[in-house]
Amino acid sequence: MLTEYRRRYREWAEKRPTMGPYCLAISAFLIARPPVNGFQVGDLVLTLSSISGVSTMVLAIIMGVCAVAGLLGGRYRLITGLVAMVTALVAFPAANFGGYIFGTVFGIVGASLILAWQPYDRKAPREAPAAPDDHGDPATEQLPPAVDDQPTEVIPALEEPVDGAPDTAEAPGAEQPPTTPEPGPAR
Repeated sequence: MLTEYRRRYREWAEKRPTMGPYCLAISAFLIARPPVNGFQVGDLVLTLSSISGVSTMVLAIIMGVCAVAGLLGGRYRLITGLVAMVTALVAFPAANFGGYIFGTVFGIVGASLILAWQPYDRKAPREAPAAPDDHGDPATEQLPPAVDDQPTEVIPALEEPVDGAPDTAEAPGAEQPPTTPEPGPAR
């Protein structure tokens, strides 16, 4: 019975980003907690009932809607992730440091997980990674052959200077460009 639920949950979870919406739900809770619950400092009870408390609740509701939208389907992941990322960043200055920083951090992580999620296809064959050369360095692998195997036309250099002017390399007093030594192996 329990294994059947786990199998059904796994099939359901493969079709959508699940950890991202869970992080967004935690973020919505952490952002909404300060204005909903009052703070008690000694005998003094502090409640947030100003416009700041209302905007904090709006941000928490938007974050909660993004969490639900992320769980309902993966095809809305781009807009859900972007709205959640902007909401998490706006919550930092507008909602008690974004739920005392933890709400903003969970929101950014959850939005990033939603944006990075890709659908998993069990039927698609997995590609093997490219094999490195003998020394294990993939940067020195042989390049594939060129698409066009026909030789390119080489234009020969002019043997005589244009307009009868002397060649600069042979002109008396002409400065030669400085030569730089060939780079050697790293030491």
